[in-house]
Parts: sequence; structure tokens; C-alpha cells
Amino acid sequence: MPDGESARPDSLITVRRILCVEDEPALLEDLCTELVDQGFLVETAVDGLEGLELLALGEFDLVLCDMRLPGMTGLELMRADLARGRPRPQPPFVFLTAYADEEIRHEALAGGAADFIVKPVDYMQLLDRLGQLFEGAGNAAGTG
Repeated sequence: MPDGESARPDSLITVRRILCVEDEPALLEDLCTELVDQGFLVETAVDGLEGLELLALGEFDLVLCDMRLPGMTGLELMRADLARGRPRPQPPFVFLTAYADEEIRHEALAGGAADFIVKPVDYMQLLDRLGQLFEGAGNAAGTG
């Protein structure tokens, strides 16, 4: 190899950081397992206040959030994070809910949510949607 050149892989790996905010322990564990298995780095919060604290401390590529949480709703969490006036862009929010109410869906999407997924979670659908959201910046957890 000529001087001044370095070996580098053919592709660079982009690892996406996801904050998962869910108050149901079994679902939170399942979500984390699925996401980690796909190569995502995952941090968790069990309520909106904890989620807001983590958003203040770290940079996330996406927030996967239950709509109904103790302390504040997912929509309130997204609005509180947005109102903070942070120096970096707000990560996209994907909401999870057990209620397929079109009014709630409309409110979430009108409020700035990137997507809305009805429980029970179809993990293939979730991963497809995450891949679509990350498409502009590279694959969901792979090469970029």
C-alpha cells in the first residue's frame, strides 16, 4: 500500500441509537431483544419523565414510544422534548399504542410523529418502518 493511504473497509457501519419508552416490562424486553438483534443500540425508559431525562442527556436517532405512559403521554413527551429548544434536531418519534383510534393517530402525526404502530407489535412491520425512516441516512443498522 502506498504511503499516506490507509486500509479501510469497503463500507462504513452506521449504528443507530434508539430510545425505547414503554411501561409494560414484557413488551419493553421484547422490543429491546428484537432491536438489539438487528444491530441497534437501545436505551430504555419506563415512563415519560425518564424518557425526557434520557433525551436531554444523549443523542438518539429515533424514539420508539408508547402513547400512554405514567407521568405523561408519549405525545406530551415529544412536545416537551421539542419545546426544549435543543441545539441538535429532535429525533423522529414512532408511537406504539394498543388503541387503533384514528383521532389519536391523527393527533400524533399532526404533532410531528414520524409513524404510529398499533399493538400487538408486528416486528417485521416495525423493522421495515424503521428501515424506511433511516433510509435517507443509510440502512437501519447496516452499511451507510
